[in-house]
Amino acid sequence: MPAFRDIVRRIDSIRNTQKITKAMQVVAATRLRRAQAAVQATRPYSEKMLEVLQTTAERATEYKHPFLVRREGKRAVMILVTTDKGLCGAINVNNIRAATRYMNEHHAEGQQYVTIGRKGRDSLLRFRRQVIAEVSGVSDRPTVVEILPAITVALEEFTKGNTDAVILCYSKWISTMKQEPVVQVLIPAEIPQRERGAGTGPSADYIYEPDPESVLDGLLPRRCARPASPQS
Repeated sequence: MPAFRDIVRRIDSIRNTQKITKAMQVVAATRLRRAQAAVQATRPYSEKMLEVLQTTAERATEYKHPFLVRREGKRAVMILVTTDKGLCGAINVNNIRAATRYMNEHHAEGQQYVTIGRKGRDSLLRFRRQVIAEVSGVSDRPTVVEILPAITVALEEFTKGNTDAVILCYSKWISTMKQEPVVQVLIPAEIPQRERGAGTGPSADYIYEPDPESVLDGLLPRRCARPASPQS
């Protein structure tokens, strides 16, 4: 039978563990709210850019941006988004599995990967996948500047003709307990048609300088490099 002093020490140890766990929970909740606010803050930007792209594409009817041209081929670059550390459930496993399965089913030839996050990079290298660019050690408040160089490598592969498609795999936040892997084709890009009807037109009549084609050249690569979506 344990001594009274041992029982008291065990109780104190459990209480200290509870305090640490509660502090970690507060920090995690704060980071989660910050991430949600950051995603919501990108929605107006994404919605407005989509509106401008739609009106630009409607006016530049005879022009076809290279990112809009669909190529015949099985080569692809997959941009895989994972975390740097574990303790996040099955997010990393699900993303890696979804990305590799999609590539094996649709792009059996010439598979290349760009990874954002250490877990995805290490897993792909372990299975001898070709990783052409990677970003790890991203801060708690990531910026576009941190990941843009790796994304640019993927876009340049398409521009140079070394690949036929650029694809993104990331986790879509459903709730605190549920995140789903999403595979999204970035290039060839598709600009959704605006619905016809009352109240569906652009909120402003845009005047393009020097011309709609130049505006499309500037906006489309930027949207592919920052694929924010109102539904994400």
